[in-house]
Amino acid sequence: MTEPARFRIEAIIPAPLAAVWDLVVQSNRLPEWNTELVDVLDVTGNTDQVGGGYRQVWKILGRRIESKHPWLVTAVEPYRSREFRGILPIGLEAVGRDFFAAVDDGTRLSVEIEYVRPWGIVGRLLEPMMRAMLRRTMAANGRALTALLRDEAGGR
Repeated sequence: MTEPARFRIEAIIPAPLAAVWDLVVQSNRLPEWNTELVDVLDVTGNTDQVGGGYRQVWKILGRRIESKHPWLVTAVEPYRSREFRGILPIGLEAVGRDFFAAVDDGTRLSVEIEYVRPWGIVGRLLEPMMRAMLRRTMAANGRALTALLRDEAGGR
């Protein structure tokens, strides 16, 4: 059996942990800060509860792509962590874990993605490109989340 690949990235969001958590867990608000998504469908609840989830809608090369399967929350520790299971846009099953921690500058948000590497050696060769893309996306999401939280706090 192939060992799963893991990818982890962190960002410091300059806002209190409660404000970050309370916004991030609102499924219907994901497209406001998640730069990959243009919509969410079939929302079954916020992602601060097991069973909460949604289907993702991306815009890739100008084309709207709807996920066929939902991302569902499988574990939650409020204001600390949550775990999702779902299928990535390239058709791979994945587990996503978000970790939240209060730090001096605000909130450390760590995102971990675990998946089985596809396509043998080709998948291994493409992995650095995929990781670079994920780093850029996560950085953009962190900036968008920071801006949204700042706006909601009255620009402070």
